Amino acid sequence: MPHSRQLAAIMFTDIVGYTALMGADEEKAFDLLNKNRQLQKPLIEQYGGNWIKELGDGVMASFPTATDSVQCAIAIQQACNTTSNLKLRIGVHLGDVVFENEDVFGDGVNIASRIQAIAPIGGIYISEAVHNNIANKTEISSKFVRAETLKNVREPVRIYEVSSYSLNTAHSFKNRKNTLLSKRKEIIFGTITFLFLLLLAYYFFVYDKSGSDQKLVENSIAVLYFDNMSGDSTQEYFSDGMTEEITTRLSGIRGLKVKSRTSVLQYKNQTKNIKQIASELGINHILEGSVRVQGKIVRVTAQLINAKTDEHIWSEIYNGEMKDIFTVQSDIATQIAKKFQIKLSQGAVKRLVTPPTQNMEAYDLYLKASSLSSLGDGTGNNYRKSIAFLKQAIELDPSFADAYALLSENFVYTSIIARDPKRWFDSATILAQKSINLSPDREAGYIAMAQTKQLQGFYDDALKWLFKAHDIKPFSINQPINDNYLKNNEFSKAYEWVKKAIKYDPAEPTNYSSEAEIFFKLGLLDSMKNSIDRGRRLKNKMAGMDWVARTYYLFSGNEEEHTALCKKAFALDEKAFNYQMGVFYVLQRNWRKADSLYPISSRPDDMDAGLVNIHMGKKEQGNIILKKTIETRKSFLGFSDEWHNFDISRCYAALQDSRYIFYFNKAVEKGWHDYYFFEHDPFFDFVRETPEFKKLRQKTYQRNEGFKADLFTAIKRHAN
Repeated sequence: MPHSRQLAAIMFTDIVGYTALMGADEEKAFDLLNKNRQLQKPLIEQYGGNWIKELGDGVMASFPTATDSVQCAIAIQQACNTTSNLKLRIGVHLGDVVFENEDVFGDGVNIASRIQAIAPIGGIYISEAVHNNIANKTEISSKFVRAETLKNVREPVRIYEVSSYSLNTAHSFKNRKNTLLSKRKEIIFGTITFLFLLLLAYYFFVYDKSGSDQKLVENSIAVLYFDNMSGDSTQEYFSDGMTEEITTRLSGIRGLKVKSRTSVLQYKNQTKNIKQIASELGINHILEGSVRVQGKIVRVTAQLINAKTDEHIWSEIYNGEMKDIFTVQSDIATQIAKKFQIKLSQGAVKRLVTPPTQNMEAYDLYLKASSLSSLGDGTGNNYRKSIAFLKQAIELDPSFADAYALLSENFVYTSIIARDPKRWFDSATILAQKSINLSPDREAGYIAMAQTKQLQGFYDDALKWLFKAHDIKPFSINQPINDNYLKNNEFSKAYEWVKKAIKYDPAEPTNYSSEAEIFFKLGLLDSMKNSIDRGRRLKNKMAGMDWVARTYYLFSGNEEEHTALCKKAFALDEKAFNYQMGVFYVLQRNWRKADSLYPISSRPDDMDAGLVNIHMGKKEQGNIILKKTIETRKSFLGFSDEWHNFDISRCYAALQDSRYIFYFNKAVEKGWHDYYFFEHDPFFDFVRETPEFKKLRQKTYQRNEGFKADLFTAIKRHAN
């Protein structure tokens, strides 16, 4: 990719109070965003600048000279003074940056972003490099503020504030001086408090130590869900959150293999012994513990066990206040790293000791939201409750990066059942970017951003964000990267990443279900079955493996196996069982059996029921269902468009309406490819012998053959 390194002035602007406004009134927030865009673009162009991109509610621009950038910043703030409800913070830095594909990278970009974040409302902060370049400009003056240690910048940066006879900042100089003194006090006090808490952890907590300092053979571990010993089931979200936070911190340690939360979840509230669990998960060590919360007092026990020998390698009991829970989490992760004799990098140490927030009330709300998000539901009620908790958390701590990331994910989930998905995606994107801006060294924001891009079909963009998350936590991001390649029909690359995941963790069933899905999409059912068998032979039994196996038996027509797996999955939901069996009989063209099940299923008005009605002589009723499905799918366009367009095409084909061709091509354009499904789909039976369908079928076949050739090349490469 072409790139050039240049000296440039980078300007960042950010709207003050935008997140709070978005939480209160999204329509006003979007109007303000448009107003900001309309104000800044012409001014940036007027002063010879280059509008690079929007970052949530912020703007990044580059200028050939420092003078141009500062004059533009002054003009923008002057315009804001005459614009209601629009207040900005602006930061400018002059430095060496890399221009590549209409984007800018480098330390200069990071410094400008950090300077903007600490600027006063309505003010302009600049670095010393910019100050030196404008020092002889009589129309611009600047005053030294302080030397600031900026995040991810080695040396302190000397900060200056721009003043001009025509620039009215939010405070007078006197008030600004008082504010700066206050900020200095806050920084000093915050630093002392942080150091004091670290020391306090060792003197305040009571430790019960045991075990040896032996070097462990294999650095692999699973964190079992900590028991809730509070005597109150409503506190379980807190003990679950404790478990997940420790898992997250451990998974960021290079050289330590950590089982995912989804793999461990199946053992919650089970009575299996440690050796059996470790054997099923394919790991050598287990961390288990308990949490007891009583008011503001918390007691945490943790013990690391060698599952092969049943030896307790390390254990501790922590007694303290709720506000010290982050220190407990950091200490547990750090002690485990020591026991595995892993030397932590400075970055790893920083990630371990840096809490996600300093506000315990905000953290408690975040854990409640996380618990609700993981449950999900078809109505969206849990997501709405989760969103409310997260908005409260952000109000308490506007710098809580992980809360923005989870709120972004909840907005994405809500878009799936919303009739206006674009609005939700726009908000989700802004929130994810906010999370990234606040904590670029935490992976949550990058994953949230990737999710927003992926569901809109922007797979290349999603991959960029996933690789950023991968840089922070390599092995835990393998699966999402593979999934992104699969959705983008890059089957050979998806296969490469599946093989990496299997090499890293051969006892993880999800890896084999992913491999099976690659083969299914290309119509390679024998290879799919082989992957399923390998996954199901593992001792670790996960529901996801059964789901892929059900898909295989559905399309191979094995009624006995498919029925058995459906009974296992829907033992407590007869209507859902009836629906799944109805889908099976539709694919087998057994219309009578399907017709007996759909009226008593969980989805009696599903599009499959429409097709069944047509074949059972109830054409008018069937047509009504199919037309309603078409309108519903059209209202959802804006996310997962490949499948919505494909379903619209299927319905039109069943109605023998030629518009099925347009929507089929639209689905392919959006990334749809599921060859075996297409070949055997009964919805296309009414048009299967037409010249138009045969042409579509031939194109799809040739496309599939090309994908298979690429995949076989990758398979041979791994076989050698």
